[in-house]
Amino acid sequence: MKKSAGFLIMVWILVLGGMWRCAGNEGLPGRYGAELPGADPPRAATLELHENGQGTWKISGDQVPFKWEVRGREIRLHTREGGVVTGSREGFAIHLRLPGLPPTTFQRLSR
Repeated sequence: MKKSAGFLIMVWILVLGGMWRCAGNEGLPGRYGAELPGADPPRAATLELHENGQGTWKISGDQVPFKWEVRGREIRLHTREGGVVTGSREGFAIHLRLPGLPPTTFQRLSR
């Protein structure tokens, strides 16, 4: 009896954790674009967020893969090198604080 109760508790924890994780990403995956402030000449950048938590940052022909997650009201981009870029979501825009640049707003281009 105790083993089956423990098993049911573990199943519920996994189910609720999965529901919470999916709810946080709702509507966020898609393609976003921005002009990088302070660049001369101005450079366009795109941010692609995939449903599976993977993403790609593209600028000037370079691509940087990353993983992304939502924690509360914050979005976090985790680079392979161990860096973390944080930001927030507002409507169809993502506001990021990129190292060495003023805060940058990425507008949704497509889903």
